[in-house]
Amino acid sequence: MPGRARSSEPGFREAYREWLDRVNPIIARHQYGRGGPVILYNAENEYQVNTDAAYMQDIQDRARAAGIDVPITTNDCCDAGSWSSTWATGPGAVQIPGVDDYPQSFACDTPGEWGP
Repeated sequence: MPGRARSSEPGFREAYREWLDRVNPIIARHQYGRGGPVILYNAENEYQVNTDAAYMQDIQDRARAAGIDVPITTNDCCDAGSWSSTWATGPGAVQIPGVDDYPQSFACDTPGEWGP
């Protein structure tokens, strides 16, 4: 697929828009205000490298156009102590910025071991 992943470059934009246009109406039908379990819409996950505000804004605009009216969120990774959200203000900003933090720590290459 042409175009950088997680960007508004044309090739990737066409792919994610096709997917969102199929998934968003399903999510919209299952929102809390309509008797379903969906309370938030996560626009992206751990998206802090090579960020593209137009991409983030387009995801949210497509969600709203599909009838999704729950708050939109995202989570930035990885260290809550030094966290400053890319998506808290400005173009592409979400309503509820979140943070990804694991107080007990972990490493994917050693799933049986936990940190302090």
